[in-house]
Amino acid sequence: MKYLGAGTDALLAIGGSAQTRQLLPHLGFRAAGKAGCFVRTLHPLRILTRSQYPAVKLLPRLARSAYWKMRAPSGYGDDWRAHHIGPGELPAFEAVLPTPRLGLAVFERSAGLFRYALECPIATMGLYALEKAGQVRGYFLLAFALRQARLADCWIDSDDPAQWSALIQCAAATASEHPDAAELAAWASDEPMAQRLRECGFHERDELPVKVLAARNPELTESMLRVQMLDNDAAYRHPGRNEFWA
Repeated sequence: MKYLGAGTDALLAIGGSAQTRQLLPHLGFRAAGKAGCFVRTLHPLRILTRSQYPAVKLLPRLARSAYWKMRAPSGYGDDWRAHHIGPGELPAFEAVLPTPRLGLAVFERSAGLFRYALECPIATMGLYALEKAGQVRGYFLLAFALRQARLADCWIDSDDPAQWSALIQCAAATASEHPDAAELAAWASDEPMAQRLRECGFHERDELPVKVLAARNPELTESMLRVQMLDNDAAYRHPGRNEFWA
């Protein structure tokens, strides 16, 4: 991955087995925070299917999912709109791709990367532009792995928390329209993003260590680093069965 702001490449490692995590520091990887794993219930009854959980836990999980659904906020403002972006529209879309901000490091995005993601044969993906008053302000990328929707990537050209919440709410509403999606999963590796997810009805279920190898840019490990599912295989990976987080 290319770290924007420094113009150099960095190797990124997120999660991994216990053995892998022990090996990474010996290869030069250094800690760069953690990625919280968040989930929001979309349609509780859709978890009534085979998954990695034992059947005895199904009813308690259903009750919890219904409660989370009831507590989640709805709506995102009448002046926000999302529309699907096709492969032919990607070049014009580059104006709203992520840029580094004070205290926040991001990884490079490009039309080529999104074109590659949209062709994924393992999980269907959809890219959406977020508009306000007819102007494109940001985007979100949704992946659908069986009955789990995933907020694989998102960005908005704003430091306003309310606008970030509108982006997440719009992504949740769009994911909810999918005929199979039971829940929406997302990552947050920085506290501002984590706080927006909590405000939008997401619940943290796990966390993964984030490590980077960037010998020429040691400040990368000291920055507030934003990583998302698109930065590794979490956007599409699944073992052929439902892995609900709720």
